[in-house]
Amino acid sequence: MVSATRQALGALLVLALIVTPTIVQNSRAAPVSITVGSSTVSITMTLQLLENFTDLPQGRFLVDGSNSTLIQQLERPMDTAMQRLVPSARVRDITLQAVIGNLSSQLSMIEENYKVVVDGASSDTGGLVNFSLALLSMSDTNSTLFNGTELNNVGSAYLLQPLDNFPTTGTNKYRFYLNGAVFLNAVIPASTTQTFSLLDFSWVPDISKWSNTYEPLDSSSRWSYSATPYNLTVALLTPEGQLYRPVVAYYQSSLDLVAPARAWAQGSHLYFNVSTATDYAMPLIVSAALVTGIGSFAIDRRLTGQMRIRRKKR
Repeated sequence: MVSATRQALGALLVLALIVTPTIVQNSRAAPVSITVGSSTVSITMTLQLLENFTDLPQGRFLVDGSNSTLIQQLERPMDTAMQRLVPSARVRDITLQAVIGNLSSQLSMIEENYKVVVDGASSDTGGLVNFSLALLSMSDTNSTLFNGTELNNVGSAYLLQPLDNFPTTGTNKYRFYLNGAVFLNAVIPASTTQTFSLLDFSWVPDISKWSNTYEPLDSSSRWSYSATPYNLTVALLTPEGQLYRPVVAYYQSSLDLVAPARAWAQGSHLYFNVSTATDYAMPLIVSAALVTGIGSFAIDRRLTGQMRIRRKKR
């Protein structure tokens, strides 16, 4: 985790000096790993925001089963967000480890590590399992406040005010770069920043639109998807047309999903077959029939041989 963070910070430092799309694309995305089982979905996600707009409060947080009040503060909003898309889905287990603060005098970071287990999102009909993975596009925009520190609505909590402080009139001409678009003032970037939440995954498309890796003999099926939901840069445009003293807020995510072998996707649904009692019974029936046939053949050969011997003696 430390090495990945160092690489991401290095990319951010370069981005703060030279604002180009290629630098952004080469930085390390925070991983989200999803494992689909026979009846549950396990999600391990790292959410990481790097920025040099402002100083962040310092803090470390651990939320697990030892504190039911804090667990409910995480679980209930996520339950509600998932159930808007998959009414039967339910968060069965959730933990959070988070760190927020200034990495240096020029860089700050929010990093949150969630482990979530979800059930109730699947059905099994005669050995065909149907998972509704629309829940991966959940939009949880509720405030997650621990000891006065906001961990979800980070846009409005930490980035909006510094963004609004940049002058857009007078001799200083600032340029605002948001998700690949250029703006002469902060109106649209501020509107997007105000609604920016780390647990808002509405940007995640249906699983059928992810990249799929399939090999007939593999023991699992894999899908992947990467995106940069929030990428904001503000820089002063000099009379010479150069960008001076840029500041950056950057959030990128890479999702990887692992499902049982020979699974397939249609829209937001994932399908795969599981072994049933019939699947195990048929090979046994065939084997029993084969053994019986071989035994009958051997007995028949033996009796036939004995009859030939008797005829010769007569």
